[in-house]
Amino acid sequence: MIELDDGARLRRGTAADLEAILAIRRALPMPSASETRGGGFLLDTKDEAYRELLAVARVWLLEQPEHGGLAPVGFTLTLDDPALRASPIWAQRERIEWRPDFDPEAALDRRLAYFDQIAVLPRIRARYWGAALALRALADLFIASKTRTAGPTPSLRSGPRSPETGIDEAGIDETGIDETGIDNRGHELVLTTTLREPIVNRAALPFLARVGAREVGRLAQTDPGVGPIVSAIHAIEAARFRELLAAAETAGPAALRVVRVLSE
Repeated sequence: MIELDDGARLRRGTAADLEAILAIRRALPMPSASETRGGGFLLDTKDEAYRELLAVARVWLLEQPEHGGLAPVGFTLTLDDPALRASPIWAQRERIEWRPDFDPEAALDRRLAYFDQIAVLPRIRARYWGAALALRALADLFIASKTRTAGPTPSLRSGPRSPETGIDEAGIDETGIDETGIDNRGHELVLTTTLREPIVNRAALPFLARVGAREVGRLAQTDPGVGPIVSAIHAIEAARFRELLAAAETAGPAALRVVRVLSE
């Protein structure tokens, strides 16, 4: 759990947060204009699909005080390498039109992750909290994690392994997976998509630029309810992300408020 200001916080989500995630999603339909900077969801994904996704995804929730408690106002869903390679997204990779300056064979042989979704309610977007949520979810994929879903937070590989179980003091075995099921090894490359047709969704582009993402391809699909859809594929390198993160530490108080969520 990561405390922000004014009582807001970031925490890992679980399958128990399904209804809260669905409520946020339903509050964010894609606008009908040809371009949006506010984002939204174009496809009418079934509730069951989200239930299945929560079983394999890393989930972070943004919560703020409301009516005497804490209410979810944003979420992210990301996929580790094994979950990505077992997903319907991975099955589409042969249909991607890759850019000439990107080597998909070399990239796909690396340890990959996929940033699937981010959603933040409109009334929250003026705060830095949404940026903190996105950055925490992205760093969770790149940086060998010290975060556990429960209990203490010792460093990765913090001590000798038990000869009986192969698990170290951090509760992590030789595969990098801790006792909560979270894979703690950092990924080398994170892929994500933004919508280009029938609507150009520019909502995530400023953030992607700040974390060093570059467009590496396009994927054309046809959805029965929407028709032709074209998505841009973006890649974020771990090394570039770390460089920009280090630079952000000297970029002023606003950037520091976001960066500090990585050290908690």
